Amino acid sequence: MGSEHRAVGDDYVLATGDEGAARLALLDEVYGPATQRFCTAQGVGEGWRVADIGCGTGQVSCWFGERVGATGGVTALDVSVDQLALGRERANERGFGNVSFIEGSAYEPGLPRGAFDLVFCRLLLCHLQRPADALEQMAALLRPSGVLIVQDMIMTSMFTDPPTRAYARFIELAEQVGEALGVDYSIGRRLVGMFRDLGLAGVSASVDQPCFTAGERKRLWEYTYLEAGPGAIASGASSPSEFDELASEFATIGTDDTTLVVQPAMVAVAGRAAVGP
Repeated sequence: MGSEHRAVGDDYVLATGDEGAARLALLDEVYGPATQRFCTAQGVGEGWRVADIGCGTGQVSCWFGERVGATGGVTALDVSVDQLALGRERANERGFGNVSFIEGSAYEPGLPRGAFDLVFCRLLLCHLQRPADALEQMAALLRPSGVLIVQDMIMTSMFTDPPTRAYARFIELAEQVGEALGVDYSIGRRLVGMFRDLGLAGVSASVDQPCFTAGERKRLWEYTYLEAGPGAIASGASSPSEFDELASEFATIGTDDTTLVVQPAMVAVAGRAAVGP
């Protein structure tokens, strides 16, 4: 990993800052449309106060900024100063003065409780060792009838047609590394139950699973592997020689238009805080 890959939470294994910006932009191309559809269906609009927890480089934060307008506001929170710097730059370039970026943890966000119409996070819980604790903190930020929206993946749902060793091995390594770190890269399958455990009302869910035969979006998880592979080596789950072999296979698949790559399913769940006692 490059010098900008630093610890940003519960043993986060991917790159941050400039080093990881291209992959995160690609991730938003793949999953962003589903994010926008689901959040729009929950009513996010003019004047809303939004907290984007684990905001990364601010793609979704800026979209929220556009949706809520000048009478609304977005507080974008992340533990990585590298990510926050890129987020501020993005918001400034696009003229979103209603989006503020602050350093903080999902476990201790330090934001006013009961103050937000919407609290959102995407692909955060899968990196946390205590996702239920983080969810509880997010729910506490909601005003009465405010909505919590979480999107997270089911890594084990990814596959290719025809089947390929590289993607099958990627899933195996993700499960091994996740177990070693105490995190669940397929936590999307548990989100509805976690929301119900919080006592949120009107819980609803949607699943999006993009697939591609060609183009850069097809290569999202290839690039993710290139960032995460050294972490798998460090954990003892893989080796430098296997990393090189799989990287070569991923590159071949990425340029082979006869191979379909089905991305991990992204589960979106929404639930509302109680109106009152």
